[in-house]
Amino acid sequence: MVEIERRGMLRTQRFDEKPPPRAGAMPMLLMGLLLLLPLVPRPTVASPLRFAAPAVAAVLLLAAFAHVMSRPRAPWPMAKPPALAAVFVLAGTTVYLFRVAFVGDPTEYPFAASRVLMVAAIFAFFVLARERPVETSFHWITLGVLILSALALYIGTTGTNFLEPPRPARSFGVELPVMKTAGVPRSYGEQGIFYALAISYFLGYRSRFPAWAQIPIVALLLGGAIVSQSRNVYLAVVVVVAAWYLIVSPGRYLALRVVVIAASIATFVVQFLLQFLAQTPVIAPLVGEGIYERNVYRRFTLLDAAQSFVSEQPLRALVGFDHHEWRTTTMGIEEVGLHNNFAASLVHLGLVAGAITLVGLFFLPAFRVISQLEAGDLDDAQSRVRKVCLTALVGALISLNFYEGFFSLVLAFLVAVLWIASCSPQSKNAGQRR
Repeated sequence: MVEIERRGMLRTQRFDEKPPPRAGAMPMLLMGLLLLLPLVPRPTVASPLRFAAPAVAAVLLLAAFAHVMSRPRAPWPMAKPPALAAVFVLAGTTVYLFRVAFVGDPTEYPFAASRVLMVAAIFAFFVLARERPVETSFHWITLGVLILSALALYIGTTGTNFLEPPRPARSFGVELPVMKTAGVPRSYGEQGIFYALAISYFLGYRSRFPAWAQIPIVALLLGGAIVSQSRNVYLAVVVVVAAWYLIVSPGRYLALRVVVIAASIATFVVQFLLQFLAQTPVIAPLVGEGIYERNVYRRFTLLDAAQSFVSEQPLRALVGFDHHEWRTTTMGIEEVGLHNNFAASLVHLGLVAGAITLVGLFFLPAFRVISQLEAGDLDDAQSRVRKVCLTALVGALISLNFYEGFFSLVLAFLVAVLWIASCSPQSKNAGQRR
């Protein structure tokens, strides 16, 4: 037993007892940022609003720094499992930065700065989000996604120009009565991650919502996803729902490990399946014709080009290539990015730095959380929040197969909550420890 002085009063605390949570302005600031996060314009928007996302990241950093400095006697907040993941991410990022500095290509500096900002945002989200239950953070970001869905439905039905004009309606065998609003105001891939987070939370915590509100919430979430007319979003939503009901909720953890790996290579899986399904009555309208069909198969072409790019210069591939090199030398393909987070990490960070970064971001904490669930030493609340995190991760991994995500605040948030979930929880029998 130890005695702790707090505000002039003494109390006793066990060595293994966690300090009581402290309410403060910083966690509340986080909730507000999470509410607005789905509405922050993407950095590629053609207006001064492109600086909104970096500004939010800067606010997060300042808030996290102020929060840590306000508790100077608190222990270092990184428990062992997420600390190891953090070391992997920092090591991969450091190797990448050294290479950028050594090569000295000014065109890569903005990409390097954005990557540093995203890694910093992960740590900021981690510091702030761990002060409240993870499900609370999910709740606020879900409210933001509902606002985004309402905005998307309004834009799609009225044709309002918000940041950019909506596009003509897609035809998936049936002409949709609304305009295409994918990417307004979020990018195509990020919308898939947002909907994966929101739908996973709703499936896991449906009982938190009153019965009268559940149908409108489902209508908003599905309506916003449908009006996006993005196959990326559709695939993420379908996989999230299927994973929750068929694998995660029933506790099929071996299958969940397989699903996490399969979601990470979804581009290869889709490419293989399309050989047999592209002409079926259900899939053919999703593939589409003309530019829509080209957009599908261009993803596969880009992935093939990345493989050739690496195999032709294997030694250089170990340390990575700048974005400018990719754009100017890849088989004449005129693309800004690889449209695949995993391929982009391996090509631009390098095979070594990219691999350890991906392990630290996703696989190390994900498999740690699955092991916690398998051990059966969690109470219902601890188990449920981890299941929600894993379901959201599966949907996000699907989207990241079709979205580069070199700088993404929602991805930083997802990684942070996954790291928090991977912390060793207090077991059901913790109160009996001596």
